[in-house]
Parts: sequence; structure tokens; C-alpha cells
Amino acid sequence: MSPLSLIALAVAPSWTLVAGGDLMLNAISPGPKVFGEIAPILKEADLAIANLEIPLTDSRTPTTRKSAAEVKARSQFILKASPQHGPFLAQAGFDLMSLGNNHTLDYGPAGLKQTTEQLDAGKIGWTGAGMDSGIAERVAVYEVKEGFKVGMISYLSFLTQGAMAKCDPAGPKDPGVATLTVGGSTGREAHLKVRGIIRKARKECDFLIVMLHWGAERQPQPRPYQVSLGRLFVEEGADAVIGHHPHVLQPGEIFR
Repeated sequence: MSPLSLIALAVAPSWTLVAGGDLMLNAISPGPKVFGEIAPILKEADLAIANLEIPLTDSRTPTTRKSAAEVKARSQFILKASPQHGPFLAQAGFDLMSLGNNHTLDYGPAGLKQTTEQLDAGKIGWTGAGMDSGIAERVAVYEVKEGFKVGMISYLSFLTQGAMAKCDPAGPKDPGVATLTVGGSTGREAHLKVRGIIRKARKECDFLIVMLHWGAERQPQPRPYQVSLGRLFVEEGADAVIGHHPHVLQPGEIFR
């Protein structure tokens, strides 16, 4: 370990993080009991984060990217939950939410807008989606100790273009989710993409968390691209990479 690393460890404050996976609240009635069992754990942590994989909306206009035939065959799902869940997420102790996933835009810009309004009302920071790519890719910052800022960024990163086509990528003037496509390769192009993301984000925080929506559902082992992409983010300066989407636990790794 270098002298600079030792100095950084000496001055960095001690703090605790609780990281949750996908929050799926469809068909669940809002109320304090939903997260009642884990609320004490969330509140005890200095920072509690999760991936909100469902719009909190009463919109009745679903996405057109997922066809009725796909929904009927259960190869695609269009989800939403009551916006009344918003206050109880805050009450439970969540501080930051990742929105970079394949369900945030299930009810379009209206559903996204209502979701972020609920999070804002509960003073829960969010990132990974927005009314344009600048908002979707911004760093959500939370001060865990006086003067020590933890930043979080969130990206949807499926392997195939077909899977990505079922989602709404945010553009310079288009609402959607933050997307990062590397096609399974972490060559020069991927390095440049990730380096640009990290350099921009590091300017705003002391510790950087990257939330990635990736992999394949119900697979207990990560796909090779998940491992290589996660390591690439660490190589370029991320302090932690946290994945979600498979709906099962996958292994973790200490890298560098």
C-alpha cells in the first residue's frame, strides 16, 4: 500500500452502507409494514440505497416497447405500483434510489415524472433516469459524515441490443434511463466510455458507488461481461460496483 493510500485511510471517516437489490412493489398495498422488518437496519446505516425497479404511478398509458403478445407470453412485463408507496420508502430509511433499470419507463415519461416527484417529496435522492440524459446520468450525492460525500450513479447495461430495445434510453432531449452498452467487450471503446463516466462523477464526491442493472434473471453466477465490466469500473476509479436484475444472489468480489 502506498503512503498516499495510508493517508487516505487515516483521514476517511468510518461509515456504514446498506445496499438493497430490486424493489418490486406491484400488487403490494402501501403502508408502514411493507419495510417494517428491515426499517431498523436501514435507519441504523449511514447510507441506505436500493434499485427501485417499478414506477410509482397511477398512469394508465403503458410503454409500447413491450407488445401485448410478449406480456401475455410473460416474456416481458409492464409494471407499476401505487405512488402512495413514496412516503413509506422515506419512512423506512432509504436515502438514495437507483432508477437505471428496464421497468422505470414502463409507464412512460408521465410514470417517471410521478415517481421522481414522490422520491423528491420524501427527500430521497435518485439517479439513473430522467427527462434527459444529463439528468439520468447525474451523480446523486449524499453526505454521510460532515464534509464526506458519497456519490452514486446508475446505468442499465444489458448484453444484447434486443434486450436494450425493450427499454427507453435517455437522450439529450428525450426522457429515459441511463444506458451503457459495451456489447460484451471491455476493449478500448468501453474503457473510454467508462473513463469518461468516472472522471466526471469523481469530481462531485469522495466515494463513488456504481449501480449496474445487468446480467440474466435467475442465474446464480454472473456472466463474463458483468465481471469484466465491474472490474473496468473499479480500474477507472469506482469504489464499489453493485449489481441488480437477476433476482437471485450472485457472488461478490474484492478487486483492487
